[in-house]
Amino acid sequence: MDSEVYLQCAFELRKRELEMGSLDDELAFYLAGISAAQGKTDQAIQWLTVARERKWVDFLLAEKNPLFLSVQNDPRFKEMISSIKANSAVILERTREH
Repeated sequence: MDSEVYLQCAFELRKRELEMGSLDDELAFYLAGISAAQGKTDQAIQWLTVARERKWVDFLLAEKNPLFLSVQNDPRFKEMISSIKANSAVILERTREH
């Protein structure tokens, strides 16, 4: 199967799951990754925003994942990752205090 066809099928399946009411933050993250791999930067950022709204916080996965190479220099991507890192650091510090 052609890689573009595979990516588009994967995208449609995950998108359908979200439309059916899934609250899984990973689905939006994977939609962002597929969009980034397809060179659809704005769409990738939009899906990352949805993932973040659903409490996705695995910034290392986005930073190290080759699917996101095309967006890693985008200021919106950098800002989102920086914000998640900062929030994660605050949460980690709070848990250490207790």
